[in-house]
Amino acid sequence: MADTQPKPLTTAAIAPETHTPLQASSQGTPLWLYITGGIVALLSFSLMGIVLLSGRSGANTVTLSTVTEEAIAAPLASPSPALKAVEHDNMGDLVEARVLRGHTLPVRALALSPDGQLLVSGGGDGLIRLWEASTGVALRALEGHSGGVTALALSADGQTLATGGVDEVVRIWDVATRTETRTIPNFEAAITALALTASGDMVLAADKSGRLQIWNTATGDLLHTVDAEQGVIISLALSPDETLIASAGDDGTIRLWDTLTAEPVRILQGHSRVPAQLAFSPDGAILATGGADRIIYLWDMSNGQLFTTLNGHQAAITGLTFTRDGDLLLSTDESGALYIWQPAAETPLLRTIEDGDMPILSLTSSLDGARLATANQDTTISIWEVATAATP
Repeated sequence: MADTQPKPLTTAAIAPETHTPLQASSQGTPLWLYITGGIVALLSFSLMGIVLLSGRSGANTVTLSTVTEEAIAAPLASPSPALKAVEHDNMGDLVEARVLRGHTLPVRALALSPDGQLLVSGGGDGLIRLWEASTGVALRALEGHSGGVTALALSADGQTLATGGVDEVVRIWDVATRTETRTIPNFEAAITALALTASGDMVLAADKSGRLQIWNTATGDLLHTVDAEQGVIISLALSPDETLIASAGDDGTIRLWDTLTAEPVRILQGHSRVPAQLAFSPDGAILATGGADRIIYLWDMSNGQLFTTLNGHQAAITGLTFTRDGDLLLSTDESGALYIWQPAAETPLLRTIEDGDMPILSLTSSLDGARLATANQDTTISIWEVATAATP
């Protein structure tokens, strides 16, 4: 009679490249797993067991163990993204490095370039300001909007900027030359949200009429117009692989759309009040949402299911962003607090930074999370950095 008991795994190694297999051995029998961006995408062990992984981020080896099928029957029926708990002691040294002044009305839109060197801000004064984030030096003020700037987006390559405002116009800018390359005026109301593809060739724009429009920035062609049917769209986010658009409406729903066809994919419901903030994890496996109900929801993008919530905010959430490795989630709220979360940890909240009682209106971060920027109610912008010997 064949032995059907699960055998313990003894070794495992992950190739350092992404999208490569992991090989493990169980009493000499090789077993293969497939890893995608740190998430277990395919799992195969035996009829009676499953492999569990644990380890440090960036390490070449992990520890594996097994549990019985009965013990994991419920999780197997509805799996959630694999979250890894790793140490991030350096985030405990996050400090306010400098304060930027220049806008005359509050800033509600911010973006840092991927390398954290360029900061773009849009204010109620109608100006778009470019800053050298490492020094706080003002580089340029871009003029064009006839009213307050309400949304902006910077492409992942840092070359294209999209801005929108109460003047019902979206403007496209070349960051290198600081010049406007296209004006898109075909909107019915003030712009409420923007998102750009990584190359900047496509812009997603929503206005107060509740419509979502998708434009080709190079040709100026309107590709799609969607009546989202979720009230006013407050926020937009594009998945890292650019196949999904997430929109948050003032009806309390988050809707997912196919980027290519603009067809609806799924509706996410759970927030009791407006979920004004959206952030995809770097691998696209998780969508974080937060807003007026003070709760961060984490959604599994493979099935659209809510798999956990993060509680602790004492005021409406005004910003959400993941670090590049996806291990940390940063959030801000109207009380002026900055929260650092590690969703995979037993105690997810790593640190709260409370810098007075001034509301934070917006949040952005560099890809590695080593530099953040927050927009404050008093028109100033704070630059936050992980403290080093050279930090002022």
